[in-house]
Amino acid sequence: MAGGSQRSERAKSPTQRLLSLLRPDLHFVYILGMFLVGSAIPGHPSDDGVYVSTPLIDAIGLRDDRRINALLSQGVDVNKTNSEGEAPLAIAAMAGNTALMKELLRRGADIDHRALNGETALMEAAYVGEASTALLLARGANPCMKNKQGQTALELAEWSERANHQRDAAVILRAWFRRHSTKCTK
Repeated sequence: MAGGSQRSERAKSPTQRLLSLLRPDLHFVYILGMFLVGSAIPGHPSDDGVYVSTPLIDAIGLRDDRRINALLSQGVDVNKTNSEGEAPLAIAAMAGNTALMKELLRRGADIDHRALNGETALMEAAYVGEASTALLLARGANPCMKNKQGQTALELAEWSERANHQRDAAVILRAWFRRHSTKCTK
């Protein structure tokens, strides 16, 4: 990767920045944000100047399993995106919630959906670790897709590895490419 292609905090959506801060003991940050601003984050760029979420994405961010299950039971659209184009599968991948990822995929989630920044659930998983990455690869996610900065999931995982966030996703992606004798074309 070229030095200028590293993913900066500014390139992350509000959801990505928030989820990157969350730990089980800190999910109150998300709850507080939702309480203060509802499902919209004022001042975040979108067509009308407001970031808009969905009930399912909010429930995933809050780690509210009861609400997630209720929404899924009601037949909520598992591919409905927020104003950043992020789908519930990508949000679940960012949270490392493999059980929910399996359920979303079972219900028809688009495994290779691209957000407005071009990132897929696999790319989001590449930041957080092995289980999400391995699951998406096993289910057929395309590791050669590139985001708008021209980065693949492997390149993002390697960036995360160099930044000492985690290394498991990079190891899994490298092994997948060796096993499948596949190279992504430029």
